[in-house]
Amino acid sequence: MPSSIMQNMGMLGTWPPPTPGSAGRQDTPVDGDTGPTGSSTLTMTCPGSRHQAGLGRPAAPRGCCRGREPTCPWRSTSRSRRYVVDPTTRPVPHCSGDGADCSVWLAEMACTWPLQSDPAATVAAVVDTVVSALPEGAWASVSLVGPGRRLRPGAASDSRAERLDLLQCRIRQGPVVDAAAGATVDSADLAADPRWPRVASAAREEGAGSVTTVALRGDVRPLGALTVYGPTHVPWRAHSSAPFVRLAAAHAAVAVRASRQVRWLTAAVASRDLIGQAKGVLMERFRITEDAAFGILVKASQDTQRKLRDVAAVVTETGETPGRINGGTLLP
Repeated sequence: MPSSIMQNMGMLGTWPPPTPGSAGRQDTPVDGDTGPTGSSTLTMTCPGSRHQAGLGRPAAPRGCCRGREPTCPWRSTSRSRRYVVDPTTRPVPHCSGDGADCSVWLAEMACTWPLQSDPAATVAAVVDTVVSALPEGAWASVSLVGPGRRLRPGAASDSRAERLDLLQCRIRQGPVVDAAAGATVDSADLAADPRWPRVASAAREEGAGSVTTVALRGDVRPLGALTVYGPTHVPWRAHSSAPFVRLAAAHAAVAVRASRQVRWLTAAVASRDLIGQAKGVLMERFRITEDAAFGILVKASQDTQRKLRDVAAVVTETGETPGRINGGTLLP
């Protein structure tokens, strides 16, 4: 085998390939280094095991601590052992301009938001992320459209923002309500805005100055609104961060939709399990097939005008058969 090929094979265990004079040297983080293929990489030294790793390499270098050391900035994110920098350890960019510097950071932070069946935890993380990227003193909040298409406060970084959102949800007027209907609303001075007199009065009491609020857009109608308030004692104005707020609202809408889908799927699985248990009770008691047991449950649901899940719950919890019907209700 030619010696050049053997040398290249011997270099597969290191990344980036060693350069003359680099042996034994601990490099500092360099953003934008170019690897042998011309691709941009991020080279960092792992304090836990004193090695170098390239962002985007399919496997971690030999000897990597794989994020077990507290000081290691690399975290395993997949079964292929790809390593990326934890976005929560990066410096928060200044996002009061056009938001261009924040797009990558915000996308990475959105991946850390919890995905639960209750969107409350998700929007709380959204608020924490948004307010951390705004000038000190800014308030952020999220209001969500709930059952009956009623708007309710979801999360807020400050109690004053929460009270303002709650007032607008109650009286059904204000920038939050307009944004939840699909508009993007800016006000340089909420306390003097003639469009919402009652909200303006409350804004004066709470010390709220400027406001920017953006809809969380869903498939058919908005899911809620993301709002940023600029207090009167802060020279910064909320509308100066409107591009960033719109970008954050887009990520928040995706997260809220995913959380609600998790809730629906969880409920569907629970209902299916309950119906399966009820079918098992009927199959054991009457020695019938699964299809016949399901037909009995469906007929009982139609006769009693109750949901199939509720009929299955009665059969499972009480042991009564769906055939015992009196006056449109199942007998205990």
